[in-house]
Amino acid sequence: MRTKGFIFSCVFWCLMGANTALAEDMPQEVEPLPNGGVYRFMGESGDLVHTRTLPWEGIVAGYEVLDSSGRVVKSIPALPTEEEKAERERRKAEALAKKEQEKRDQELLRMYATPRDAERALERQLAAIEMSINYSRNAKMQAEVKRDNAIQQAADRERRGQEVPEHLAESIERYQREVDTLKKEIEAQEKDKQAVQEDYAPIISRLKEIVH
Repeated sequence: MRTKGFIFSCVFWCLMGANTALAEDMPQEVEPLPNGGVYRFMGESGDLVHTRTLPWEGIVAGYEVLDSSGRVVKSIPALPTEEEKAERERRKAEALAKKEQEKRDQELLRMYATPRDAERALERQLAAIEMSINYSRNAKMQAEVKRDNAIQQAADRERRGQEVPEHLAESIERYQREVDTLKKEIEAQEKDKQAVQEDYAPIISRLKEIVH
């Protein structure tokens, strides 16, 4: 008995789920008939159908409510086709995308009044990064000079048959580590420079489109 109840529950909720998909396009209820009135709709064969009990075919096709004198008191449009529903969803998506774009444009204009304002902001950021790169390059060159001098001192001692002092060997290693670290810093700064340019490119392009 519990198994049957479980199966019934599953079937019930599956049907509910299927009906939910139709709910948006189905009328909440069929229009009631006035006394002596009938429903009228175009049947699949192209003939007008008059009936007091409206079938699903009439709901899909759209129908009219006639009074006892045959006058139309209400017209209910047909349910949308799959193509019409797809077009409606497409238009809704387009409208939403347009609204979101307008919101982004307003935020953009609050930051930059003109494309030139954004270009100047880009130039300032690039200049700051370039300054850091130049500083790192100079520091790297100085470390390389110190390393090379220490290497030369060690080579001179070896040529004279003297032992290379431990502090001199450590200096060479320290200067090399400094050179390697600064090289990585420069590479990272160059990537930052490229990233900033890529970030500003669509901003400047969009501003050129919306600012006249």
